[in-house]
This record gives sequence, C-alpha cells and structure tokens, in this order.
Amino acid sequence: TAEYAVRALTIMGLRPHGTFFQVKQIASIEPISPSFLSKIMRDLTRARVLKSVRGPSGGFYLSREANKITLWDIVCIIDGEENYTSCILGLEQCLDDNPCPMHQSFKPLRESIQRYLKSCTIGELSKGYFGRHTDRASQLENLLDS
Repeated sequence: TAEYAVRALTIMGLRPHGTFFQVKQIASIEPISPSFLSKIMRDLTRARVLKSVRGPSGGFYLSREANKITLWDIVCIIDGEENYTSCILGLEQCLDDNPCPMHQSFKPLRESIQRYLKSCTIGELSKGYFGRHTDRASQLENLLDS
C-alpha cells in the first residue's frame, strides 16, 4: 500500500539526495516485510520516483529531491488515482451534472484530501520524522553511517 511506500521514502528523505539505501536497511528501521518492500521499491523505480543500481554496493536512491516528491505522486503510483477521484458509492456516471446522492457532500472532502496530498512532500514528512520516532533515530544513524 501507499502507506509503506511513504514510510520507506520518508526514511530515504532523511539523508542527502543521492544516498543509496538497501531494502534490508529500510526494513530494519520500519516494520515492513523486505519482500513486500522490494516490490514497492520496484514499482517506484518503474515510475521514476527512485533509481536503482544493482550489485553488492548498490541499492535505491531518490530520483529527485525529497521536497519534489508529493504524497499524491506516491498514492497514485501505488494505490491508483481512482481511489481519490471516483464516486464514493462506486457509480461510474457520478459527475457534477449527474451526481449520486452523496456527491455534493463528499466532493469538498475529496477535493480537500487531494489538495493535501498534492501539497505535502516526502521532504516535509522527513523533517518531522525524528520528532515522532526518537527511538529509531540512533538506529538509522548507526545503520547509514557504518
């Protein structure tokens, strides 16, 4: 899910742009299955959010600065845009000129969620990471500085 992608990218955003991360490093900090995380990282690489280098000293790195990657980018890649744009009742023809019974009450909420996801970046989330996860701060530093 996009939650795991955001958690992994937030870890990556803590270090300078171009820093390589291996799946096992991220999985040791965030409780994410390494095999599941590998699939997410491949999806993000295909979508050009990440770049990858093979080999023993390889890994993944952000393809652009963390403050240029929005949550909207990530949720659309991993979960699909339709989860944030489609009718809450699942109707195909739910539009402003042909609304479902929930359309007018749900539309402002959906638009608000989209605005937030489009404006919030991985860089912003990374800045607040250690404040929320002080127990993981030294673990991350030890892992990446070794």
